[in-house]
Amino acid sequence: MSAAEHHRDDIALAGEYALGLLEGDERAAFEARLAREPELAALVEEWQARFAALAEEVDPVAPPDRVKAAIDARLFGEGKAAARVLPFRRRWALGAALALAASIAALAFLGLFTGPGETRLVAEVVAEDRALVVAAEAELRGDGGELVARLVTGAPPPDRAFELWLIPQGADRPISMGLIAPDAPARARLTAELASRLAGATLAISTEPPGGSPTGQPTGPVVAAGQLTRPG
Repeated sequence: MSAAEHHRDDIALAGEYALGLLEGDERAAFEARLAREPELAALVEEWQARFAALAEEVDPVAPPDRVKAAIDARLFGEGKAAARVLPFRRRWALGAALALAASIAALAFLGLFTGPGETRLVAEVVAEDRALVVAAEAELRGDGGELVARLVTGAPPPDRAFELWLIPQGADRPISMGLIAPDAPARARLTAELASRLAGATLAISTEPPGGSPTGQPTGPVVAAGQLTRPG
């Protein structure tokens, strides 16, 4: 197992521990590691902070045991069904929490309302495997508007940067909307002419040198895309 794969496993285990999903020998072994690995303890603290914030926003709903038990019984037989309940619950709970966290972050960023005389467009710019998710919002007025995009999940490769591109309706070349990083949303002012062509426009993300594309056009691979549409 590579160092990167080992780290990903530790991230998942830390999340499961923070949710109280580790039991028995597995929990004891993990807690023994916590006592001697500060990096692992820091991962648990990060998950606990995330889930604490999540709990303030969402009322938890657990799937009824009888539903999963019935599915397992039909797929695997009565004897194997019981043995599979705990792993399913663990992976379901962690996956659901991660999905909710990403969704809440995106909704909190985008907001719900626009002011008088404004038009709002939103986009979810995603990679095919959803390892990269960007929430984007454009607020348009008669004199133009502003486009803001925030990185929800994902990070650029080492020594590379994510650059956001806008491809308006009828355009033959993408327009750079700036670099986007976990701690630095992309923000771009829109002219009235550009704002008038924004509905249905495509947003895309490419990987570029740290300072952005040297040519004004994408030079690295396009890793995510999405379309600006009216919410709802």
